Amino acid sequence: MKLRSVLFGLILVFCVFSLIPLASAVGTIEYVALGATDPPTELGGYGLIGVDMTGFREFDRVTSVPSVLGDILFQSDWEIEVRAIPTSWSLFNHDYDGFVFFVSDDGQIVDKGTPTAVTLTLPVGVKAFVVYVMPDYLYTPYMVEVTVNDGSTYSQEVTSSEFGGAKGFGFSTTGDSTIQTVTIHCYDGFGFSQMAIGFGTGDVLTLEETGANLLPQFQAIYAQILADRYPGHTITDVVLTSPGGSALIAPGTYDAVLSFKLDGVEMVNTIAGGLIITPKKVPITPGPDDTLPPAGDTSAVASLLLLGLSGMLVATSVGYRRRFGTR
Repeated sequence: MKLRSVLFGLILVFCVFSLIPLASAVGTIEYVALGATDPPTELGGYGLIGVDMTGFREFDRVTSVPSVLGDILFQSDWEIEVRAIPTSWSLFNHDYDGFVFFVSDDGQIVDKGTPTAVTLTLPVGVKAFVVYVMPDYLYTPYMVEVTVNDGSTYSQEVTSSEFGGAKGFGFSTTGDSTIQTVTIHCYDGFGFSQMAIGFGTGDVLTLEETGANLLPQFQAIYAQILADRYPGHTITDVVLTSPGGSALIAPGTYDAVLSFKLDGVEMVNTIAGGLIITPKKVPITPGPDDTLPPAGDTSAVASLLLLGLSGMLVATSVGYRRRFGTR
């Protein structure tokens, strides 16, 4: 009898929890090892805007760098010094000739065998991020590790030379996730540069067919998402297009290309399968003897389930009394 009670309790718990809708996933941070390639122009569907490093001077000590979304902050136990190519830093990556941020020992090289690191705190709303890293010592392979705010760590082996050798780490997001912190670990000091950020939305939207073109309605929803996601910034020129055509009427799944300007900076987001149109629901008119609860009325469903469980308990109790001769 105790076993039956436990089983009925488990069934009841399962039924109750089955009535509770599951929370949608908050999203993930995806990693791409870019290696020694040129910086990409987009990642994970997000167009990338390079971080402007022209406002510095060689040998400046810095704690941040500006971006279109706000400052990227540097936190390290080591000095971050601006180095210039080719006068105070060798080649970095391909034809790049801008500044490099050098993680140094007060502007000097770090003793071998010493772990060094820097944490980059990104502004709110970064959906994609790229950074290239190059160890300070030449001709020695180093394992560069990068940790992001979800706790994941990724690594690449990087060997520097007078011809460069920097390798890129790329991150993009799904759902509501954003990239908030990026921590770079490497022994003996290193340089980092060629940063770029992506922002916007990768949200998948679903509407029910109405017989009319739903593209303007999808566009209005995206515009509101952007305004909510980037408070304090000005969102303009929001334009949504779809390879499926200028009019989205029939049920189906469509790709989306969203362009907009944030504080005058143009951005393009490509959202694969971002627009979903579901078939129009046909209402069912209940008959006079129809006792089924209306759709969405979970309290009525719960009542029916509890009533069924009560009946099962009564039946089991009767069977128990008959089997053991109890009254």
